[in-house]
Amino acid sequence: MGLLSFTLNKRDIKSLQEIIDQYENNPNWHLYLWKQSNNIIGAIGFKIKSDVNVIIQHVSVNPSYRSDGIDYKMIHAIIKQCGHKYDILPVNRNQNFFNWCVNRQIVYN
Repeated sequence: MGLLSFTLNKRDIKSLQEIIDQYENNPNWHLYLWKQSNNIIGAIGFKIKSDVNVIIQHVSVNPSYRSDGIDYKMIHAIIKQCGHKYDILPVNRNQNFFNWCVNRQIVYN
C-alpha cells in the first residue's frame, strides 16, 4: 500500500484498499513492482481498457530514488512489453509526465 499511497490525492485506507482489490481481483488490472538490489523501489499499474488500449494509472517511486529515472524506466518497460499490441495511454493526471517520457530518449545506467 505504501508506494501506491504516493500517487493518490486521497490517502485514506479505504481508497487504497479499493485500488488494491482491483489489482488483485480484476484480470484487466496489472501492477508491476520495480526492484533494485532486492529492494522494491517503484510500482506501476495499468489496466487493459479495450482490445487496443492500455491505460497507465499509477506510477510511484520511493522518494529516496526519485532522481534516478525509475519512473521513466517503468513507463518504457510497459511500452516495450505492451506497445506492440496496445496503444499505451496515461490517465489525465499523468499526461504531461507520460508525454515527456515518450518524447525523450534518456540513457540511464
